[in-house]
Amino acid sequence: MQQKAESRRLARVAACDPVTAIAHRQAFSGNVENVLSQSGAFILLDIDDFRRVNDRYGRDVGDLCLRALAQRLRELTRTTDVIGRLDGPSFAVHLPGAMMQHAGDIAQRLSDGLLIMIDGRPLRLTISAGVVFADGHTSLDQLIFTAERALDRAKLQGRARVEMDVTPFAA
Repeated sequence: MQQKAESRRLARVAACDPVTAIAHRQAFSGNVENVLSQSGAFILLDIDDFRRVNDRYGRDVGDLCLRALAQRLRELTRTTDVIGRLDGPSFAVHLPGAMMQHAGDIAQRLSDGLLIMIDGRPLRLTISAGVVFADGHTSLDQLIFTAERALDRAKLQGRARVEMDVTPFAA
């Protein structure tokens, strides 16, 4: 019995990104595949100017920023939502059964920024996001591709923004 519990614990640890303790890209993909048949919303987001944070303050501060964003995602999402770190400062959230407005509200709250304290001094992070409708038939790769386009538009329009793509996918 104890061996099974330890085995499950190790499997959970192996599925987590070591910096943020949320699902890494491969685990996120597997988790999303389990609920992808449900319509909902999909958010792709990342920390604006993250390279500048790492260059100026070092990777330890960069990791602190990533952990802060992961924690904020946990606070803003439901237990049925699937969150993961895709790579670098990029995160994704699949919200099965959620309306686009709900996803947009979450993304907007994130784009308003995070405040991290570094040696007693505030560091304000902004986040840009792309939100797309997940129709229950579209592949995860297509959702990511479409959300990336929306995220790119947000960054081109000045960062700290949310761009929503409500274009239906071709059948």
